[in-house]
Amino acid sequence: MARESNDPELGRKLIKLIDALQRGEDIGRAADEAGVNRDVAHRFLECTKAHVLTLAQSRTKPVTAGKKEIGKLTAFTDGASRGNPGEAACGVILFDEENEELLRRSKRLGVATNNVAEYQGVILALELAAALGAKILRVNLDSELVVKQLNNEYKVKHPSLKPLFIEANELMKTFDHVEIVHVSREETKFVDKLANDELDGKT
Repeated sequence: MARESNDPELGRKLIKLIDALQRGEDIGRAADEAGVNRDVAHRFLECTKAHVLTLAQSRTKPVTAGKKEIGKLTAFTDGASRGNPGEAACGVILFDEENEELLRRSKRLGVATNNVAEYQGVILALELAAALGAKILRVNLDSELVVKQLNNEYKVKHPSLKPLFIEANELMKTFDHVEIVHVSREETKFVDKLANDELDGKT
C-alpha cells in the first residue's frame, strides 16, 4: 500500500470502503465505489481485524483526511433500542481539534439491547478514528454503565456485553491514548437523533 498511502484522501476512501462493505457490497464493487484499488482493498482487509483493528499499528505515518494530518479527535456516540431488546442502531459524530465536524456515521444493529447499542457506538467510533489515523481520541457518551465498564470501574457481568468490552479494549490499544467520558443526554441529543434517523430510514 506504499503508493496509496501517499494519497491525501486515503482516510476518507477507506471509510467509504467500510461503509460499502457494511451495506453488503462485495469487495470489488466496494473498492470501485470508494475509489480504492482492488488489490489495495484486499490487502487492507487482510491486515485488519474488526475492519481496522491493526491499521494504526501497521502504519509508520498516520492516515490523513484531506491535506491535514489528524492527531486528536473527539467522538460523540449513542445507541438506540426500540424495545430493549428491539430494533437497534448506533450513531457516531467525529470532530477534529478545531471542533469542526469531520464525519458522521450510523449503523443498524438488528435486534439488540440499549447497552449493546451503546457499546457498538463506541466500537464504531474507535474504528472510524483509527481508520483516519487518530492517535488520541476522546469518546463522549451518556451511558454511565458503558463508561464505567470501559474505565474498569464496573465489572462486565452480562454475557452479551463481554465480547463487546473485549473488542473495544483491543481497538483502544491501537491509539496512544483513549479517554472514555460520561456526558449528559442533552450533550448527546444530536447523535441520538442520528441513531434514530437510521432506524427510521432517514440517513
